[in-house]
Amino acid sequence: MMGYTDFCFRRLLRLISPKLVLWTEMVNAYELVYKAREGDLESVRRMLRLSDPSAEPPTVLQLGGSTPEILAEAVQLALPFGYSEINLNCGCPGSDAQKGTITEPCGAAMMKDASVVRECTTAMAKAAASSNVPVSIKCRIGTHNTVKDMQRDGDVYETLLDFVDSVASAGHVKRFHVHARSAVLADLGVEGNREVPPLRHDFVLRLRNDRPELELTLNGGIKSLAEAQSHLDHGLDVMVGRWAIDDP
Repeated sequence: MMGYTDFCFRRLLRLISPKLVLWTEMVNAYELVYKAREGDLESVRRMLRLSDPSAEPPTVLQLGGSTPEILAEAVQLALPFGYSEINLNCGCPGSDAQKGTITEPCGAAMMKDASVVRECTTAMAKAAASSNVPVSIKCRIGTHNTVKDMQRDGDVYETLLDFVDSVASAGHVKRFHVHARSAVLADLGVEGNREVPPLRHDFVLRLRNDRPELELTLNGGIKSLAEAQSHLDHGLDVMVGRWAIDDP
């Protein structure tokens, strides 16, 4: 949703419905912290602003990064802006985030090492502890290096379950927003990762049944109110992206 869910579009959606939970674009934690350390507070404000803090919440700030200390500092910068939730993106099929000339993994690539995600969310939760703002995860159902790997191995429910269990074991994350497709990291772009990996809504529903103590949101391929309602009826929250852009 990069380039779409900026503060102007979120304001439009808030005018349509006061009850929606809105999401920011993914904000690069490295860039945010770098700007703050350089004293460029105007850039920090521009990256974190809400169109109308009194009217826009609830809004989720989506951060990209993989260094616990940087993410914790980004959370501290964000808290005064009034976000209702801070999310670590582990679902974007892009494999890298840039901080100057330094490249570190972020997005779906982080699903390959749940221990790193657990360390990041622990640092984020501690940074947000005084505000009671929850920290969440957005992820895929798994990852493959190539399309050939995906076709050979298929998607395995236990991959998702193990990732969720590992991250949740620290006790800091209870909400997972799951895009019900795997991510292919090497030879599919962002567009291809929205279409080629098969949708597995059943994985998220199974996770709902296996881990009832968690709060789960289903994302991916939802294009009608009837379909959204069917998932709500099964105890899943619903996230829509491209459908909201095509037909607000």
